[in-house]
Amino acid sequence: MVITDFLKKNITIVLSLMLVTISIFFLVQNLSISEILKNNNSIDFKIFEDLRLPRLFACILIGSALSLSGAILQVILSNPLAEPGIMGISGGASVGVALVYCFLSIEPSILNIMCFAMVGSLIFTIILVVLSVKFYFSATKLLLAGLSLGLFSSVIVTWSYYFSTALNMKLLMYWLMGSLSGISWIHVYVLTLTLPIMIWLYFKSNVLDLIMLGDLHAKQLGINIERFRIILIVVLSIVIGLCVSCSGIISFLGLIVPHCMRLLLGSSNKPILLNSAITGAILLLISDILSRSLISYTEIPVGIIITTLSVPIFIYLLIRFNHE
Repeated sequence: MVITDFLKKNITIVLSLMLVTISIFFLVQNLSISEILKNNNSIDFKIFEDLRLPRLFACILIGSALSLSGAILQVILSNPLAEPGIMGISGGASVGVALVYCFLSIEPSILNIMCFAMVGSLIFTIILVVLSVKFYFSATKLLLAGLSLGLFSSVIVTWSYYFSTALNMKLLMYWLMGSLSGISWIHVYVLTLTLPIMIWLYFKSNVLDLIMLGDLHAKQLGINIERFRIILIVVLSIVIGLCVSCSGIISFLGLIVPHCMRLLLGSSNKPILLNSAITGAILLLISDILSRSLISYTEIPVGIIITTLSVPIFIYLLIRFNHE
């Protein structure tokens, strides 16, 4: 009980220290620190500079962005099961990537994959927004529309398996499971676009607190709830699209982390958004270390590791806080 109270009061400091420690281990794992510091031409230094550093920044940005997005979606859609994948945004990205691998005569280069994934997520978001504006969808109907788009994207991806070659099918499946194996500085430059957006979203935490009181109360306090919800969905789709275009689909991160933070911290969104972002980065870093370490001759997709770690942690927290 004393440890739990201490964590609640100092959770941001504890998580920040954990992030720094894990980041240092992530950078120097299986590398010689003396070689990195002394010789700029050594293999260890090249691995450190060209592989580990961009991958570290990508893990932190993607983990933070997906967890933050999940926390906000759960509020604006009034549904604890809402997360980046459930709105069809990730599904739109998967459709774009499926087109590259299976239907179009386009080289599946890094830039092509990123561009088509981003365009796919934006198209699905535009469809969602148009439906919401034209038919005045409530939060529940908006969630159902997102689920429908997600199912539609799954159908297209399934068809792409049928028409693809064995190699393209394997590449597409690996991307759909989420992987950071191909991360380079190009991806990091793209992902830095999420940073100012995340800061802006963090400063909207007070409005999110009002939305949690209910649509009627929020409107009485002068908030145009429909307009604000649409703006946030568009902004979140950009963030999610950028992340998915770089890493593939990493499920569960935007669902589990915000739930854990709400169990620990209560309902105020400001500490939840901040600590969700830090925890998401930590969880993705740990998962990526495990994905590279568990099997010596290959790399496990990080999405599988995330799901494997998240489910038992979440069940434990539910049982623990239910008893308290």
